[in-house]
Amino acid sequence: MNWLGSGSHVDPYWYCWEAQVGGLPVRQAYGNPSGFATAVCNPGVAVNLLGAEGWVIDNRDGLLTTHVHSNDNGSGNVAGGLEAILYVPKVEFVTGAASCYNFSPSLGEEAALDVKVTPTPPEDGFPGLHFRLEIVRETADNSEQHIDWVDLDASANFHEMWELDFPRRLFAWDGIPKPGPGASASQACGRDSFQGESASATRIFPASTLGQPVPPPFVTAVAKIMRNSDKTVVYEARKRVCIPQIVQFLYDADAVSLIKAGAYGTPGGVPTTIIQPVSDAEWEAMRTSIPAGAQTVINYTDANIRYVSDSAAVLPPFKTVRFAKRSSLYLGETVDFSFMNASTNGEAFVHINVFYNNFPVYSNVVSGTFALPVTPNEVRLHCIMTAVHESGHMFGLVENNGVLGGKKHHNPDPNGTRLMDDGETVPYEVRFGRAGPWAWRSLNAAYLRFVFPKE
Repeated sequence: MNWLGSGSHVDPYWYCWEAQVGGLPVRQAYGNPSGFATAVCNPGVAVNLLGAEGWVIDNRDGLLTTHVHSNDNGSGNVAGGLEAILYVPKVEFVTGAASCYNFSPSLGEEAALDVKVTPTPPEDGFPGLHFRLEIVRETADNSEQHIDWVDLDASANFHEMWELDFPRRLFAWDGIPKPGPGASASQACGRDSFQGESASATRIFPASTLGQPVPPPFVTAVAKIMRNSDKTVVYEARKRVCIPQIVQFLYDADAVSLIKAGAYGTPGGVPTTIIQPVSDAEWEAMRTSIPAGAQTVINYTDANIRYVSDSAAVLPPFKTVRFAKRSSLYLGETVDFSFMNASTNGEAFVHINVFYNNFPVYSNVVSGTFALPVTPNEVRLHCIMTAVHESGHMFGLVENNGVLGGKKHHNPDPNGTRLMDDGETVPYEVRFGRAGPWAWRSLNAAYLRFVFPKE
């Protein structure tokens, strides 16, 4: 504030007054009509001030004003007792009981974006400003891809903008970009990279399709405070929103029939039950417990991967592991190998017929003390480990490069007890849980945590 008492504005008779912030206001909040003993408020003038940097001033008292002239002829000083309140609105994402920043749009879940505005806005909002919530993917070279605008109102009408009039609110986003506010996005590189054995690999964002759930690994929610006049962003906050990779288990009827029937033979001329049969009730328990068991195994890596049963309703993109009866030489198989999970679709197989019709498939890894029969629970453990192994291939394990150092897409120097060891090196005692435990190669687990972060 300037008390203009120099130059042509000389004490003791003149008490001109001027107060501005950032050159604002540019009009007189108070006038100086001749013959009035005090300055006179100009109604509605310079009541709210909005700076280029996003600050807001409540100037309803009129303290801030351009030059108000005052001399011995009238219109004296009235600045005493007036106030102006300066606000610098900010926005942030907070974590609370109802917030959710890790969700699966493929499973029909919603993100709950918890946004806080400080200081508490006046009842009718900060004047000249509005709020928007954008979903983007932060890509290489500090670029970004627009994915969607979040609907800021739960009503039938879509609202992309909202008055900055709330202290804290939850905003729901279903993760499916709609025509209009949403957009498709091509495959892109991210801003971070994974350091492996002797080389690194840049994060990959798979292609995203309008009208479908956004694929893993994550998007970024951007809360924006914007000027009404020119839509300039004056303040923003960012929050990563993670999306898990979904893998669904499917069971072909002829494969299930093999599991239920069991396997029999005559080793040494003696009729023998090699694999015990499974009752209908035991199979139903096995059907639901296999995905849960696979989840337990993958959880040791702390990667954002979720296995679901065949009864789950799943929207693409997602991967599948199918229990099948197919012509093959392998216990499990996939051709959908995807380093850095560049493709979020894919299919792997657990070949029940190879296991049941050719036991032992790898006779060189069966000890002389291996006792028959194989039990239903041991069959379950075999199915779980084979399914996780094959889905690991779909996630890019173990690429034959300097990042992961794979040998024919399996662990180098296998010891027969680690996920992603070549199946021919895994003893049946380990495969069936009679010996163990299974473990993850630390580099593979770190790779999965990077590709599929939880936060």
